[in-house]
This record gives sequence, structure tokens and C-alpha cells, in this order.
Amino acid sequence: MEQIPHRRHRHYVDRLVQGRLLLALLLMESLLFGGAMIWLYLALDSAIESNVYRVHFSESGGLTDLQRVYLYILPTLLAINFIAIWLADRIWEGHVNHIIEALRSRLQRIARLDLRHSRDGHEYHHEVLDKASQWREYEQNRYQKLNGVIMDLADELPATDVASAAGKLEEIRSLMK
Repeated sequence: MEQIPHRRHRHYVDRLVQGRLLLALLLMESLLFGGAMIWLYLALDSAIESNVYRVHFSESGGLTDLQRVYLYILPTLLAINFIAIWLADRIWEGHVNHIIEALRSRLQRIARLDLRHSRDGHEYHHEVLDKASQWREYEQNRYQKLNGVIMDLADELPATDVASAAGKLEEIRSLMK
């Protein structure tokens, strides 16, 4: 049976930021759940205390104290969760925008055939930016080799034979790939 070389697995764009956001979310949810349980416990405790010595209950038809507390807890939890999701989205969007801006700047320089190493104010470190820098360095080395072969060819061209020129042409073609 043939092995599948590229199986799906979790791929984190940025483990540090995603890990911190996940940890903050877990901590917030734990605190919210704990706080809601304490709030419900206290409401249940006061409801039990207020009704423990009653013999007859009146049919009021309204909400009980416990139901009122629940109707406060649910919207509060939802609001806090929506705010947390919005805040996490803002943090993540800012992180991604920093990476995209730095990558865009590097790619614009490369599009102008400026392959020099440059500190363009984007000192943001990320795997994508490191790969873009490695690719720029690879292309810079390739073009330097190509330039060297062309300069050698220009110096030797009047005195070279056809076989030597064909060899240089083949070397140029291999560098152009």
C-alpha cells in the first residue's frame, strides 16, 4: 500500500500568538464559568433561605429570583464572549497585517529587481518573511553567478571558438532556470 506523503495535520500560522489567544480564551471562559456558578449558587442559597420557613407559596405568576439571576447571567456571558471574540479578531488582524505589510514591501523591492539586503523598517519576524528573505538571497546569488558568466563571456567572446561559446551559453541557460 502506498504511503501518502502529505497528510493533513494542524498547521498553526503563528504558534506564539495563537497559543496566547487560546490560553487567554480558556482562562477567560474558566473565570466566567466559575463566576456564573458562584452567582447562581448565591442566588439559589438566598432563594432557599427566603423560602425555608414558608408554609404556603403565593402564585405570583412572575419570575422567581433564580430565574431573574439566570436572565442576568446569560446576556452578560454572551456579551463578554462577543467582546472577547472581537478583541481576539482585532489582535489577530493586526498580527497578520504586520506580516503582510512586511512581505508586500519585500516583494515590491524584488519586483523592482532590487535584490539587496535591506532593513526597511519591518523588523517583524515570521516564517513567511524568513522564507521570502531566503528566496531573495537565493535569487541574488543566482543573478551574481549569471552576471559573472556573462562578464566572462563578454571578455572571451572575440577570442573564443564556437564550442566554448556554446558551453558558456549552456551555463547561462542552466542559471536562468
